[in-house]
Amino acid sequence: MTTVTKEEIGEITVSSRDFARQNYKGFGAVITIGDPGCQQFVVPEESGVKQLILEFDDAISMHGNSKIVTFEHLQRAIEFAREHRDVPLLVHCGAGERRSPATALAIIADRLGAGREDDAVQYLFDTYKDIEPNTRVIEIADHVLDRSGDLACGYYLVKDKRAEEKQAEMEKLRSKPSLTKSKRRWR
Repeated sequence: MTTVTKEEIGEITVSSRDFARQNYKGFGAVITIGDPGCQQFVVPEESGVKQLILEFDDAISMHGNSKIVTFEHLQRAIEFAREHRDVPLLVHCGAGERRSPATALAIIADRLGAGREDDAVQYLFDTYKDIEPNTRVIEIADHVLDRSGDLACGYYLVKDKRAEEKQAEMEKLRSKPSLTKSKRRWR
């Protein structure tokens, strides 16, 4: 893996809707991902900030009346990001933890080019610690970008590695004697 630089991908920020409402003026373009049928955050036209609004549920499969992400959603997001390559881009959803990081991953992978999918995934996880990207979005992005499974595979490999590292850290913490046990030993 190689290090990803801002020069390669531009300025891309993943956030929650609340952050977007308060900070949209610091960006040249905003991708808003919201729940279908709900009122979306709309950037005021007079701000000069360009906006793409996409509506799909944070779901990985069809259930009930859910509207899951489609090929067209991701195609529009990637094309919008390409058109606004030279300005800071904000990608946000409700909490900024699932749909927006997955969409940002598609944009980062597009900007890095084929063969650098693992770098894109690692960059995303290094930059945003508390995310759990929507796997359906990643899998669709893989098709939109024609990456033959490399983006999805890279995501699952990094995710598994992170889970193993967290598990090892938890086991390490459990194996340390607690302060209470240490005090008893010295009494």
